[in-house]
Amino acid sequence: MLNKLKKKAQKIGGKGAAFIAQHMPSTVCLILNKYIGEYGEISALRFDKQRRVISMALNLHGESQSIQLTISDFELNNSNSTIIIKSISCERVWIEALVKKFVEGKELELPEDLIPVFEGLLGS
Repeated sequence: MLNKLKKKAQKIGGKGAAFIAQHMPSTVCLILNKYIGEYGEISALRFDKQRRVISMALNLHGESQSIQLTISDFELNNSNSTIIIKSISCERVWIEALVKKFVEGKELELPEDLIPVFEGLLGS
């Protein structure tokens, strides 16, 4: 089922993929979770195009409670295939320090199956 949804999102692209993501955020979580599975999982994901904010709840291995992570400034580049996260925050101080050091300000390649979703949800 997940592969069918990914193919559908790629086929319809942009706003159609954004519609799927907006109404089926668990699908986007499933796709992202395959990239972060060794650390935990994203249990909730919200995109706010007007404020240009991505917020997520993370269930990390070894943590007893969900952790909130917020990306509040970013830039999509290279035909929306990469993202530069300019501001990221987390309620756990050590995690925030870690993501600021290794993620913030770096150009990150978006998973190919999520490019249409990010383009539709967050593109200008």
